[in-house]
Amino acid sequence: EPVAKLENGDPDGCFLNDRCWGTYLHGILDNKTVLDDLLKRFNYNIASHHALNDFASKDAQYNKLTDTLRENLDIEYIYECLK
Repeated sequence: EPVAKLENGDPDGCFLNDRCWGTYLHGILDNKTVLDDLLKRFNYNIASHHALNDFASKDAQYNKLTDTLRENLDIEYIYECLK
């Protein structure tokens, strides 16, 4: 069955069970309800972990990832391959 229905009624993703599903919905893991549902089996309370709800913190983590990739990959070569 689908994970969600889009505004136009089309199905999105595939829900096999509560441990196996996928979707193309961008930003779905930014949704507190989705995160709560995913992490409840681990007794993990999202509300007590502000970093998961703080977009500034998330942006800082993306910047760290970007810096690490740029330091360890030949970005110019990758850009050339994309042309």
